[in-house]
Amino acid sequence: MKNLLSAIIFFLLFSMSEAQAQVNVIFDSDMGPDYDDVGAITLFA
Repeated sequence: MKNLLSAIIFFLLFSMSEAQAQVNVIFDSDMGPDYDDVGAITLFA
């Protein structure tokens, strides 16, 4: 449990330090009736 908490904290600190760099992304999706596209969009938000 302690290792999991340490990994989560490390990931959050690393992602916050990388959040300042802007990356251009082309998001191409079929936007069909399934829900995988909604999950993909939330990863870019």
